[in-house]
Amino acid sequence: MCAYDRRIEQRFFEAFLPEYPKPYWLVGLQRAADLLDVRGVDAIAQVKYPGSGDLVRVPVQIKGDQSKVDEYYTLHPDAFRARVIVVVVWRDSGFGLIRERVYDQIAARRAGNVRYDEYLAKLQRTPITRRVRQLVEKISSRHIHAHQNLQAAR
Repeated sequence: MCAYDRRIEQRFFEAFLPEYPKPYWLVGLQRAADLLDVRGVDAIAQVKYPGSGDLVRVPVQIKGDQSKVDEYYTLHPDAFRARVIVVVVWRDSGFGLIRERVYDQIAARRAGNVRYDEYLAKLQRTPITRRVRQLVEKISSRHIHAHQNLQAAR
């Protein structure tokens, strides 16, 4: 991952700091576990679904360019079928715009009662290769630094 992509991810997570308003149905949004990150999920939103009130884990992928969305779905065809949320964030995207894009997509998934349990479970149970283990270690180190930067931004 290049420095530009890391800045885009950091900008995304800054848009969801606790002091910003959020819809009543968004319980939380945080960085995905490192294994999920390697497998194409950058964030997990906890969302209350209408009717049942179920708390659903909604996967979110962050991209810094619209052209990267097609690449993502080519690399992760199951994400397309599962309707994983992909949000494009540019370096100068305002926090309000970032939140609006995410909220609109989550609202559509809530309305359609889209569930992700099976998709997320499949990502977790897929065997971990040596290469995936190396990527997880690299991402883990990067996330520690990103967390420190986010704390400093507060």
